[in-house]
Amino acid sequence: MTNEARRRHGLPKAEILRGTKRFQELFETGRHQRGQLVDMVWMKAGRRQVAFATSRRVKRAVQRNAIKRRLREAYRLEQHAFAAGAAIIFIGHARILEADFEAVRAGMRKLARVLSAAGN
Repeated sequence: MTNEARRRHGLPKAEILRGTKRFQELFETGRHQRGQLVDMVWMKAGRRQVAFATSRRVKRAVQRNAIKRRLREAYRLEQHAFAAGAAIIFIGHARILEADFEAVRAGMRKLARVLSAAGN
C-alpha cells in the first residue's frame, strides 16, 4: 500500500478530539447513544473529530488498549459513513474483547446510521 493510500484511510491528526475541556463539554452537552458493544457521545461541530475511550472498570491497561485499538480499526473501516460535522467519542465495552470483529464493525455502522438519522 502506498503512503497516499495509507493517509487516505488513516486518521488525520486534525480529526482526533483532544483536550479535557472538549471532552467535558461533549459529555455534559452531547447526545448519548448506547449500543451492545460500543456507546457513542456526539454533538454537532465545525468538523469531524473523534476520540476512543473505555471504562476504567476494565482493570488491565492492556485490555483497555486492545479495546481502543479495535474501536479505531472499526472506525477506520467505516469512517465514510459518519457525518463530517460532528465531534464523537466512542466508548468501548469490555465485551468487545470476546466479540467477533465483524460485530464491532456492525455496531459502528449502526451508530453511523443513528448519527445520520439525527440530522447531523
